[in-house]
Amino acid sequence: MSQNILASGWLDKTGGAGHGHKNTRRRWFVLKGLTLLYYGVDELSHSSITTMSQNILASGWLDKTGGAGHGHKNTRRRWFVLKGLTLLYYGDKPTEGKEIDALKGMVYLPGSKLTTQEHSLSLVSAAKREIILSTPNEADVKSWEAALQFSLKRAEVFQTLTPTEGSLLKRGGKGHKFQNWKKRHFVLKGNTLLYYEKAANEAKEIQGLKGWIDLTEITQLVKTEDPEDGCDKPHYIKIVVNNDKEYFLAASSAEEKAKWFKAIRKQMRFLSEEFQLIGLSLKDYEEVPVRTGAMTRRTNFGLEKFFFVLTTLNIRIYKTEKDYVPTDFGKRLVGVIPLLGAAVQETIDNFMAVNDMKGHSHFFTTESPVQNAEWLTEMGDTRAKLIEALVRRDCSISLSSNAFDAKNNPLGFVTVTIKRECLSVFYLKNSATIEIPLSMIMRIQFQDGTFIILFDDGKKKEKRVELRATNSIALYDTTSRVITAVATLMKEHNGEIPPPSPRKNKSPRHTVAEDADQIKSVVGNKLEVPKTRKKASDGSKRSSADDSGSSS
Repeated sequence: MSQNILASGWLDKTGGAGHGHKNTRRRWFVLKGLTLLYYGVDELSHSSITTMSQNILASGWLDKTGGAGHGHKNTRRRWFVLKGLTLLYYGDKPTEGKEIDALKGMVYLPGSKLTTQEHSLSLVSAAKREIILSTPNEADVKSWEAALQFSLKRAEVFQTLTPTEGSLLKRGGKGHKFQNWKKRHFVLKGNTLLYYEKAANEAKEIQGLKGWIDLTEITQLVKTEDPEDGCDKPHYIKIVVNNDKEYFLAASSAEEKAKWFKAIRKQMRFLSEEFQLIGLSLKDYEEVPVRTGAMTRRTNFGLEKFFFVLTTLNIRIYKTEKDYVPTDFGKRLVGVIPLLGAAVQETIDNFMAVNDMKGHSHFFTTESPVQNAEWLTEMGDTRAKLIEALVRRDCSISLSSNAFDAKNNPLGFVTVTIKRECLSVFYLKNSATIEIPLSMIMRIQFQDGTFIILFDDGKKKEKRVELRATNSIALYDTTSRVITAVATLMKEHNGEIPPPSPRKNKSPRHTVAEDADQIKSVVGNKLEVPKTRKKASDGSKRSSADDSGSSS
């Protein structure tokens, strides 16, 4: 701990005399010298910025009219949110944590059809119910058409998946006002785990709906039952959303629990592959351990010790060292943070902050500043080695975000794709793409929570791209490392970009052990090489770690 920090920790803060707001908030306090500072969980490593779920493709006001299959043909003004595989609409702009109160309906997109009309869009669901979306602004119609077509294309693979449904007992944990057990009817489909008071009528999908869990926001999926959870029911699964809200789902038997755990994990894997924020296949890049050790993790719930394993691809988190199995990474994971697309930095109170592409911030610390420095160095070196290997193979890396400009004007869903020769920025809102050759980039920077690219437009004029989001530091860090790796590659080949190096599946001589040796040469650490990967049922190679029970 810094010699100037006298105390730090979570406290509940309530505004008293002289405060306009009298509400109570959970804050991280730091007594530093002559100053008492307090922070929200995400403010410790970011400037204050407007936040939006990275899975929201579009949102805004539209006029909705019931079409074929609807009993009501009237037109209503509704707030629409296109999130993953689901189009939700509300009577009013929803308040965070109270979305269910304003919800008027939802459309599950797999199997749905979209057609364009003058100033309107017709969306027919798989249940043959039509809604017509309209607005006088033609640009808004085109923007919504692009977003819906984008989501419908991704939804095609989910048409063949049968929803999983049945009764479970549900209890809210930390982050919930009420923590009693309730029997609920659950339906798992697309990116949502919906729960109802009783079995739902397909024609009235929100009738009796009590809430839902967005699978893309799950940061922990835990099968292991722990006495510290304080659960008085057997056969339960623990789910943590965005690192600050716990759900416990109890099944009637061990077999029923296994069925639900497997179904949720499988759906999360599908979503990771189809709606990935890191657009890159890493199936031919071996995952081997680099460093292991116990660290303290900080969340909204406080401080808790876990066992961490830094690998060539991920930071894997376990409850204890006993849960970690070096040969296949074990099946008792608490969480996984992908290294690709993540940024690592030290915070003001000597914690390490890992900021991932989903906009989540993860905070860890060890018993000494020296160990912190070693972890930071090895995480940085391992990420650099991973990006260098991808650049040498001529892989493109796509990083997506819901972004704003520096003045907080919404830009919508934006994808930055980095290749060896150029960087492109795709704006889903207006289907526009900016192509920037890497040789034309003058500099990139991270300033006041904004990722900035300054480049020459070819006419000796400086232009800029500004992206402000919860994950903008991850965008900046990954882009800068790719540019550094390209510069290193060109220096090795007299200023020229060489042909891509062969991928592992095309080079039988390239082994897991060779990967371990390559990483070892960077981080100088003894590695344990896991078993070779199993073959998945579709014939593709998949790491045995893919069978773990966690995702981040």
